Amino acid sequence: MLRVAAENAEVAQVRNLASQMLEAQRTGTEMMRRMLAERGDESLPG
Repeated sequence: MLRVAAENAEVAQVRNLASQMLEAQRTGTEMMRRMLAERGDESLPG
């Protein structure tokens, strides 16, 4: 849903906020994947 808002919202502030939220989620997910990999667990789906 964030991706749709980032790409299609009519209001620039909504597009910007959605883009920032997507980036925050992406970096958080990458961090969790690295932490799991360091512990030998690959249980998050690709």
